Amino acid sequence: MIEERFDTDLTFTTQAFVMHPSLGPIPTGTDLVIPVLKSSSNIQPETVDSFELGYHGLFLRNALSFDLKLFRNSYKNLINTFDEDIADTITLGGIPFASAEVNLIANLFRATTLGYEVEVNYRPDRKNLLLIGYSYHHTNSQNEELVISVPKDTINLLAAHTFENGIWGSVAFYYTVVWNI
Repeated sequence: MIEERFDTDLTFTTQAFVMHPSLGPIPTGTDLVIPVLKSSSNIQPETVDSFELGYHGLFLRNALSFDLKLFRNSYKNLINTFDEDIADTITLGGIPFASAEVNLIANLFRATTLGYEVEVNYRPDRKNLLLIGYSYHHTNSQNEELVISVPKDTINLLAAHTFENGIWGSVAFYYTVVWNI
């Protein structure tokens, strides 16, 4: 008789960090346009406070694993841009422009994301793997575009097999609900 042993872990993680905003070239058709950026006074760095509670369990002599994570991310001082037309002549690197579109950057938004992730991995033997995952995100922010940009539900499936010659092959399916209203 084989004795069954269950391994489980419970974790709690908290982090606070500063994010780097994405303010690079803007694609317009086939061209990349380098935006002219003007900051509002007293711009602050974007920050994230993150909390995560997790559970990891191994069952069936490590052939089956189950992961569950609950999380909350609080984003502050999110930097966004908006267009501002300048009628006066400006110079960039000594080159004058009669008028230009300037993107004003400012700390405009806050956001909070609450959610959970569930993942099950089944490995009946060393050559086969089945992975099933699901995550849910609920985002609150006064910026509707930001809320819509965060996927509400994501589902992933993966089946993998290692052949006799050592080549590993897999088939995967990913599904994302792109709205978060």
